[in-house]
Amino acid sequence: MIVNVQGPVFQRFTGNEDPDTFDIIRIEILLRAFFDNSIELCREHKDELLDAAIDKLKSSVKFRNFGVPINFLKVYDIVLTQDHRVILSLCLKDLS
Repeated sequence: MIVNVQGPVFQRFTGNEDPDTFDIIRIEILLRAFFDNSIELCREHKDELLDAAIDKLKSSVKFRNFGVPINFLKVYDIVLTQDHRVILSLCLKDLS
């Protein structure tokens, strides 16, 4: 189902000028093209998609340099594009 995993891309919201932080992490997952319902397939394989994104994130030197544990992140958004890409966005959990 998964062809390639790209990223991570670290983004900051407008107003966050600190280059040593991030607000959102985006990871793109390229899927094989299926002619049936891709949304249902993504729902069925959600754990596989998340695992692939986490593995890619763990292998990122830039992410390791931030010193943030994986369990401090939560899914912010998941988008399935028409060209069969899943864009997974992660952000920091509220720790309060």
